[in-house]
Amino acid sequence: MIYRTLWFGLACTSLALPSPALGQTVAPGGAATLPSDLTRYLESGRSPVDARLEPLCPNPRHVAAVRLAGGVTVYGISKQGRYRRQCGLEPIVVVVADGHGGYRPILSDKGESLQLFPNGRAIVEYDAPGDPLKFRRIYSYDGNDYAMVADDWVFYPTGEEKARVNDIHFAGGASSATVAGKAYATFFDRYRVVAEAGQVMSITVKPSSGKIDSIFIYPSSRANAFQEAHGLSWRGTLAASGAWEIRVVGASDVKPTTYSMQVTIH
Repeated sequence: MIYRTLWFGLACTSLALPSPALGQTVAPGGAATLPSDLTRYLESGRSPVDARLEPLCPNPRHVAAVRLAGGVTVYGISKQGRYRRQCGLEPIVVVVADGHGGYRPILSDKGESLQLFPNGRAIVEYDAPGDPLKFRRIYSYDGNDYAMVADDWVFYPTGEEKARVNDIHFAGGASSATVAGKAYATFFDRYRVVAEAGQVMSITVKPSSGKIDSIFIYPSSRANAFQEAHGLSWRGTLAASGAWEIRVVGASDVKPTTYSMQVTIH
């Protein structure tokens, strides 16, 4: 068994401002770069950048302003200062003029960097502390709001990227499904399956190259209440209804483990 910390928390690193070369314009400096009425909106407490954080965030805001199709301008604002060291990631909000003389939030998240693009794409990223991973959420503007279209992560040593969680679906009438994956020790695989309390779930993993270090089974509502498989299989009666998460952890960050996994629910 390789002992490690599986990272679930928030990074506490410095803010990385997006580069204008990526397609967004960045206004340097603080709140003076914002329209005065937008500044008042942000300080009113009606925005996800809560005014109550102001005493913890005395430094200027960073601002990215991008004009989208149709002449709409969106403003991306991230707070900085002591909040990062005390509470984790930067609060980030994107607001847009609502067409009625005011503003409204259309994206609220936390991260180290915010990138806005004229095509309506927004990317929020942050690094995992102590691990070679970057977490990334991608949003798309639909003319009214930003909606998340991808939640993935990137493995720095190889540049590989994959979804944070993959859903397992059963064909009509089937009680089992088989998936294939490739897992590293840190860049492991996460799967989600929906089941009912009292059902019995069986998991069998068959490596085709490399070794499996661990298999963890979590009820999604209680991330710390996990069970660990002994060997390459697990069977148990589910204590709760809803989503359950399966994590397949490889034995190395140098050589990946390729495998197939069968999940059966009765």
